Amino acid sequence: IAGVIMTLQLVGSVNALISTSYGLALLSKIAVVVVLLGLAAANKMRFIPAMSRGDFTAGQCLSRSIQLEWIAVLLILFVTAILTSILTLPM
Repeated sequence: IAGVIMTLQLVGSVNALISTSYGLALLSKIAVVVVLLGLAAANKMRFIPAMSRGDFTAGQCLSRSIQLEWIAVLLILFVTAILTSILTLPM
């Protein structure tokens, strides 16, 4: 809830969120965070239990998922850098 309130205060309106480069960058950052959380949930709820049951293919899936998590983290940092240095808040 706090994130929604802060987002609306930063961009000014829902229209500015979807029609400005700052708003679109912010939405893309949120999307990558959602993907990161999904990967983490898959690791915790699917791959780790499968590995503890002796499923060796789960280890490969976990490794791939962790690699994707690193890519997501780097994307989040990249978009954050753009948001804080290149783009300006909509007026």
